[in-house]
Amino acid sequence: MSYQDDSDEFDFESDVESSEDTPTVNCANCKQLIYEDAQQCPYCLEYTSIESPDHLSSSTKTVIWLLILSLVLPTLVFAASVLLKK
Repeated sequence: MSYQDDSDEFDFESDVESSEDTPTVNCANCKQLIYEDAQQCPYCLEYTSIESPDHLSSSTKTVIWLLILSLVLPTLVFAASVLLKK
């Protein structure tokens, strides 16, 4: 006994969102085209971020450099004073 009912067929294309409607961008790491809202690139597996280091403002870069110098400079001064006492 065979049963065929064409009314149960499902039209996948009508229910699937078209990929043309989804905005895409280039991955910052590998430059492949990925979905804009992707949290991770499917090609290079790097996580995407809202703001990459290339987009930091000049004032933010200045603050970062001042923090680095405030940690490195005292260490160099201390090392120099210890070496000069010997």
